[in-house]
Amino acid sequence: MSEANDTKEELGTEDIASTSALALANLKGNLTYVSASFIKMWGYEVEKELLGKPITKFWKTKEKFLEAEVALCDKGIWEGALVAQRKDGSIFNVHLSATMATDQTGVPVSMVVSIIDATEYTRLLQALRENKEHYRLLAENTSDVIWTLDLELNFTYISPSIKALTGFTVEEAMDLALADLFTEDSLALVMKAIADLMGPAKIERLEQNFDMEKRPAKALPQPQTLEVKQKCKDDSGFWAELKLSILRDADGRPMGILGVTRDISELKEAEEKRRFLALHDGLTGLPNRILFNDRLTVALAHAQRNHQNLCVLSLNLDRFKEVNDRLGYIVANKLLQQVAVRLTSLLRKSDSVARLGADQFFLLLPTLVREKDASTVAQKIVEAFRKPFEFEGQSVSITASIGLAIYPEDGQNADALIKNANSAMYRAKEEGRDNYQRFNPSKNAEAGKR
Repeated sequence: MSEANDTKEELGTEDIASTSALALANLKGNLTYVSASFIKMWGYEVEKELLGKPITKFWKTKEKFLEAEVALCDKGIWEGALVAQRKDGSIFNVHLSATMATDQTGVPVSMVVSIIDATEYTRLLQALRENKEHYRLLAENTSDVIWTLDLELNFTYISPSIKALTGFTVEEAMDLALADLFTEDSLALVMKAIADLMGPAKIERLEQNFDMEKRPAKALPQPQTLEVKQKCKDDSGFWAELKLSILRDADGRPMGILGVTRDISELKEAEEKRRFLALHDGLTGLPNRILFNDRLTVALAHAQRNHQNLCVLSLNLDRFKEVNDRLGYIVANKLLQQVAVRLTSLLRKSDSVARLGADQFFLLLPTLVREKDASTVAQKIVEAFRKPFEFEGQSVSITASIGLAIYPEDGQNADALIKNANSAMYRAKEEGRDNYQRFNPSKNAEAGKR
């Protein structure tokens, strides 16, 4: 077996797991969780013997662990060697890594402690050194871009994947500033995140009677995840997820920034599509009921403030079911798409047309200089629908029935205007289809019941 394979065997998951342990402690330093390997490593039988006990009970060098607790509050991390004491009193050396867990606001809530047997830790360090080239290759071949900055915000490392993502070579990118790689708005987000990460770390005097719950809560700098617009060499751009973390030296002092950039353009496109479909009809691309109601509400507020008229039109295709039954749903769907195109072409940019379902369309004319302008628009639509719809070598003839309701005379709110426009549309159907009717309380009473 090759030396490389021997090393991989040495780093086997099962082997590491048998010599590593995990524990959680509350802010008073009492254990709230221990892994099975922790129980075994310290020579206990069950976790009940450990839970609720002070974590200092399990260390021979309690003063040094106290120092680690203080460092956790000041810097959020501590790493070092400790002497542990088993249940039977015997001692052994471990390497401990501790992290302060915080809530969403950055306030400490518990300690997370990871322990590796010192002998195993030494062996792992040696294996990592031997595999340095392996890890370098991993960094250089990932599709994410890994990069670091010094305290002056100059690049100190950029992985070769920058070329595929942005078009810049590593050499070119190393000479760039952050402003060269992000749009103006995104740069502002990045700089704010870096400023938050680089906040000063306050080192306080070691307290002999240490209780983290009595210590003033202090938010620790947390890794930042941003969605930013990244620039490319050819002046194009893409959406990226940017993860920023602080790099610290052995004493916890900031020494730079670690960044990982990932292309999320496809995710953003999918998100935009989902957002669009939430407010639009999937077949025609027209606004749906939610968006139409929103626009109508806004238009009503404007009309009320300015003492203006607006009009809601309810449009229904005549004998659409017969077309659907005769030609099939594929042709019927294409017809609905053509109807949407024709309706949109007949309206002003300030007007709206929505599909609320099947062959039901609603139109909004948000500003009317004169009430008769609504009738003019309705007549224009009726006449336009008398022309056949031509698509893919087919010609389909269909007409429309339209009902009008004008604010404020025919309704004071959105629900009333929609209901009354719909009632007027049903009366247009009764009047022989292929026409429009304005809402009339007496004439629409019977039609509105249907």
